Amino acid sequence: MNILDLILNNPTMLIGIFLLLINIPLGWIGLVWFIGHAKKTGKKVFYFIGLGIYGLSWGLMGLGILLCGKELAYDLIAKYRIPTIIVTVILLILLLLFLYFRHKKSKNKNP
Repeated sequence: MNILDLILNNPTMLIGIFLLLINIPLGWIGLVWFIGHAKKTGKKVFYFIGLGIYGLSWGLMGLGILLCGKELAYDLIAKYRIPTIIVTVILLILLLLFLYFRHKKSKNKNP
């Protein structure tokens, strides 16, 4: 049985892999989104929500390591960490541009 068959026949391992792959984008994008929302609305509670989502992403990474096994988790992290970070940075840049233009548009509506 190869590794692909093992992964596809084990839903727990699949969930663990999924959690490992989404924890970086979820944490950083959630943090940036809620910080931007906090700055826009002036409500400090959104800072804490952003930090909570970031902390949750660390918990998801730990759970992913537990579900798919330490050895496979470290192999996945070593293999996909850089591409995941690259995609996350691209998404963060797009999100920041979106927030910037939304802020600029709302500023122009209310002179």
